[in-house]
Amino acid sequence: MPHPIAVAFIHGIGRTEPGYSVSMQRALARQVEPSAGGEPAPRLVFEEVNWSAGLQNREDRLYERLDRAGPLRWGKLRHFMVDFAADAIAYQPAPSDRSAYDAVHLEVASALARLAERAGPRAPLCIVAHSLGTVIASTYVYDLAKRRGSFLAPEVRARIGPTPLERGETLALLYTLGSPIALWSLRYPRFGAPIRFPPKRLAHHHPGLVPRWVNVY
Repeated sequence: MPHPIAVAFIHGIGRTEPGYSVSMQRALARQVEPSAGGEPAPRLVFEEVNWSAGLQNREDRLYERLDRAGPLRWGKLRHFMVDFAADAIAYQPAPSDRSAYDAVHLEVASALARLAERAGPRAPLCIVAHSLGTVIASTYVYDLAKRRGSFLAPEVRARIGPTPLERGETLALLYTLGSPIALWSLRYPRFGAPIRFPPKRLAHHHPGLVPRWVNVY
């Protein structure tokens, strides 16, 4: 029986409710069929990263403050700016405060912990990320590998278990959809170092597995 594949979905900007990836889960499951030779298809184990939950209370409080200022026009546009643009702004860590950044990464760590429990500690990891979610996936994997995760907040490191999946060692498939990662070159003139893909330990855990990073414009 093939090893289960752990699939993590990371959504983009805006308010997102649990279950946002159900239609994609069903579509992916339909595509995974037994081979012509009768080999059983790998089992897909899905998990959502609902990182917007880590920022929603802050955004709600901001809009309440705007409401108290008095009647304002263009309400839908203001909601759009608070719900969408604010996500990208809040996610940027600042020297004095990186609480939003850490809250988002705590959601990622929690989802990967659930995947490790459900799919197995060494399951090949597939990340499907959209929009700002691609930036979150990239920075999380980067921080995880940087000096053995020393840049991660203590509460995030405490949530990461000892399994290869949670340590990012089994990341084999990365699908980035509508990614704004290239825009980060405006902040870093030399762009900085990208994540190491595939991770060094992938071949140790799954020799012969062919990794893929697919970017969809």
